[in-house]
Amino acid sequence: MSVTFTACSGDDGVEDRYTGVPKGKIAPVADRHKLLTGYPEVENGSIDEGSQVWWVIEKSIVDYYCGEESEKIDNAQENFYYAFKNDGVIYYKEGVNGTEYSHFQWEWKDADKNAIMVSGEEFELRELNANSVVYASYQEAEDCYAIIWEQFRK
Repeated sequence: MSVTFTACSGDDGVEDRYTGVPKGKIAPVADRHKLLTGYPEVENGSIDEGSQVWWVIEKSIVDYYCGEESEKIDNAQENFYYAFKNDGVIYYKEGVNGTEYSHFQWEWKDADKNAIMVSGEEFELRELNANSVVYASYQEAEDCYAIIWEQFRK
């Protein structure tokens, strides 16, 4: 089955459209980039002191709803690591010493750093701290929608 969704942003009056998605502590805005990437945020391609953070994926969930049908899929693969690099690419590798592969483009949605854009789709932060990252996206097409979320740990 192949379905294309378009992300929706804005408040539709729903208190928490991400019911069931983990939510935790989100670090102050000034700390978010370094916590996610391991590097301070720099401009003009400058390189600064830091150490790349590799996150272990725990969950990669697609909760799909269409009319009376629903399906929950966990796409996470055991022992896979992800890095949000300063070059604007998410990389992954299998195992700590695995070969790195580029995965998707990423960037902060805006200066508030409450969401990231992954290949053009908005994912709202639900948790971002020294130990965990959770982000989620609500996407819909016609009468169907999906809640897509991922959870990582160090």
